[in-house]
Amino acid sequence: MSTLTLKTLHACAALLFAPFFPAQDAPPEMEKPGEHHQHLKMMAGTWDVKLKMHHAPGQVMDGTGVEIARMQPGGFWLISNFTGTVLA
Repeated sequence: MSTLTLKTLHACAALLFAPFFPAQDAPPEMEKPGEHHQHLKMMAGTWDVKLKMHHAPGQVMDGTGVEIARMQPGGFWLISNFTGTVLA
């Protein structure tokens, strides 16, 4: 068989059997953020932070900083960046 005949045979077979292979269904709909994600959204923003850390009895360390929290595109995750200093 020549190459042209094989290509023609494959094309005819594809057209003949195409009705037996249904088209793919549409992809499932993307999940939407729920009520728990709304709670995370409330924590988004820029926050001034004052902190105290108790390491050992009587040893207290103070610090300050800024936290920038934002919702990830799509609304599923809260991304938080903290920058600050701790004073001994």
